[in-house]
Amino acid sequence: MASPLGSEPLHRHCDGSGEGHGGCQGRALQRRAAHRRSPHPGGRRRPRARGRGDGHGGGQSHQRHDRAVRRLLLSLVVVLAGCGGEAPIIVGVASSMAEAADELASDFGQGPVEVSVAGSQILVSQVREGAPLDVVLTADEATASELVRLQVLATDPIVFATNRLAIAVAPGNPHAISGIEDLANPDLTVVLAAPQVPAGRYTAEMLEAAGVAVTPSSLEPSVRSVLAKVQLGEADAGIVYRTDISRGDVAGVEIPDTVSPVAEYYAAALATSAQPETAAAFVAFLTTPAARALLAEFGFSP
Repeated sequence: MASPLGSEPLHRHCDGSGEGHGGCQGRALQRRAAHRRSPHPGGRRRPRARGRGDGHGGGQSHQRHDRAVRRLLLSLVVVLAGCGGEAPIIVGVASSMAEAADELASDFGQGPVEVSVAGSQILVSQVREGAPLDVVLTADEATASELVRLQVLATDPIVFATNRLAIAVAPGNPHAISGIEDLANPDLTVVLAAPQVPAGRYTAEMLEAAGVAVTPSSLEPSVRSVLAKVQLGEADAGIVYRTDISRGDVAGVEIPDTVSPVAEYYAAALATSAQPETAAAFVAFLTTPAARALLAEFGFSP
């Protein structure tokens, strides 16, 4: 199991781009959401899994408009909550799920939620150092198991979402990359996530199982860094999560399910939470049909 890297403070911290470690940059992504009662709790039909930008027709546009209006109203409620109202629970979130977690916080109907985004290793280090997190969402089993070993969890972690790997290439796929075997071409500039982070571990596992030897031009501290290098034209290709492909300025080459490992996301409430009932309720909410439908909108699977 991977051991956690250097600790970082919870507040005003962010890995800046993804599942990073000690080289974290950027400012914290902390967002608040307050009470919202779903008119049909647990009853939304699950849409097909797709990226954030893949919607078609007026239905999804209307849905996003409603959500934007709702979040504006919620922000006003949070201001009032901050003036003597109920304190939010703090959910530490692996940065590859940052956008989805923001929406989950908005849709949680049992109390205000503050999202604190960092790499999975950073989250483990924050917990080790006593950061006031109530719930942790990590991006692989190794980091979840480390939390178990620290004996800081109220219950065992649960898997609430999965992801797969994909190849990010420039728009139009100018090098005609069709699979991971093509990444062994020495004429290509390929970047990969470092093996110390979840995306890097999944990538190394996949390449080893497939017998493909890739010599990367760099090993990046996060999957977001891999994506950024492809977006900026500094790399011809990089291996990222499928959910990253829709974030813009890249095209995706699918890696078959028979080749790509399943990336599992784990959730657990901390035993040190000042609001244990709300923390446990948030973890339970992640497995409801409503939460899974929302996750599917971002490309995650159950």
